[in-house]
Amino acid sequence: PDVIVQQQAAYPDVKTLRSALPVDEAFDLALQAALGLGWDVYHQDRESGTIEAVDTTRIMGFKDDVVIRVRGGAQGTQVDLRSVSR
Repeated sequence: PDVIVQQQAAYPDVKTLRSALPVDEAFDLALQAALGLGWDVYHQDRESGTIEAVDTTRIMGFKDDVVIRVRGGAQGTQVDLRSVSR
């Protein structure tokens, strides 16, 4: 819980994206965005709503692991993204 509070304080603009789009359409758009950014998408599972990819920086070749999660709920479709540098 402390980490969540610290992250929210440090990055108040980083929030779950909420959309009225159907889950499948939001998943397709998230996948298109990842591919359009040149990420190496190595796993996509529409059933669980997850897309996993690696982004490699141009200059130093650093790798970031990225996971996109798309899920439906009572308030519409929610899209979350997290990444971590290796």
